[in-house]
Amino acid sequence: MGLFSLNKKKEEEDTGFMPDESVSRSPPVEHVVSMRQQGFSNNQITTYLQREGYSPDLIFEAMNQANIKQGVESAPSGMATAAAPQPPPFSQPSQGGGEVDVSRIEEITEAIIDEKWNELVKNINKIIDWKDKVESRIDALEQEIKDLKSNFNSLHDAILGKVGEYDQNIGNLGADIKAMEKVFQKILPTLTDNISELSRISKDLKKK
Repeated sequence: MGLFSLNKKKEEEDTGFMPDESVSRSPPVEHVVSMRQQGFSNNQITTYLQREGYSPDLIFEAMNQANIKQGVESAPSGMATAAAPQPPPFSQPSQGGGEVDVSRIEEITEAIIDEKWNELVKNINKIIDWKDKVESRIDALEQEIKDLKSNFNSLHDAILGKVGEYDQNIGNLGADIKAMEKVFQKILPTLTDNISELSRISKDLKKK
């Protein structure tokens, strides 16, 4: 921590610009304008803001807004409201003389692309995870439906079997009753005659 503090203090002395400890999430436009007015180049401003924790896209936006703001402020009287042409990002010569290093522009551009690409990959991975979960739930529901259908078919077959068995038993009972009815029809006359004969014999015996 001590070495970091000494290095940071040395950087502050070299640039002559004290960092703001409370880094906001909005583009640091005022930082850019103030440092340009003190003679710092865009390259120096970019390096400083990166060390202060600003993301490449915020630095990029701050440079653009500072270009627009400085272009409007430097317009002649009565033309301040006219639309000033917006210069390409980082292409404007710095106050300290010389243009920004092309490698620095490429580095910032690549950093912005990498950041956006990582966000895109995260979103795609979330979609893939959601898709896998939905497909898993659909497969589970399809299996449950198949199991229910199989159980229903088994229950249906069992009920039909019991009904058929019951019908068979009823049919067999009806056949037995009809057979007994035929037997009674055959023996009933003889039985009636025998009863009549026994009744007559009984009366004769009583008379004697």
